[in-house]
Amino acid sequence: MTHIDPESLASSLRRLRAAGRQDVSTAGDEAVPACAAIFHVTGAGLVIADETNILRYVAASDGPGRILEKAQNETGTGPCVEAFVANRVVASRDMRTEPR
Repeated sequence: MTHIDPESLASSLRRLRAAGRQDVSTAGDEAVPACAAIFHVTGAGLVIADETNILRYVAASDGPGRILEKAQNETGTGPCVEAFVANRVVASRDMRTEPR
């Protein structure tokens, strides 16, 4: 189980609450860095399923994450796609060696 720092979580939730008063894109831009901080990972991305269950890129915490999310959108494969299709958590230790 991943340890989540309570102070980091509280701070992130306050920022997300403030961003929620803005548009969805701004909220996404706030959510992904918060996820990276909360889960102590180097990057995070956000995709949302549309009304036809097609995943759409929303935001990423950094340039490499943005490239990954957009590549998954174009190819229909990758860890986010697998997590959505299989309805389970999917982990990747190093995206440079990710086989999906």
